[in-house]
Amino acid sequence: MYIAGQVGWEPDGRFATDDFVEQFARALDNVLDVVRAAGGLPSDVVKMTIYVTCLDTYREGRAAIGDIWRSRMGAHYPAMALFQVAGLLEPRALVEIEAIACLPEEP
Repeated sequence: MYIAGQVGWEPDGRFATDDFVEQFARALDNVLDVVRAAGGLPSDVVKMTIYVTCLDTYREGRAAIGDIWRSRMGAHYPAMALFQVAGLLEPRALVEIEAIACLPEEP
């Protein structure tokens, strides 16, 4: 299952915050919502690509991002890549996450 880029939107389609760490948390939650809706678990995510608009902001938030990661993914770390980009489609988006999950076959 390929999960298209998820940003820090709230369920109503709006950004509640311009805080990078909070947007990262919401983007990760959005990825996991899609995985769970398809019957998967966080451990089924096998690859993630994270796009950020500012690598320095990502680095500054690493401790908090690590806490967010562990609270949602536990000790599971899929293959990952991090890219700094000039901008994202959504003007307020600071981070976007794409993912690939391998879901168990249905009986």
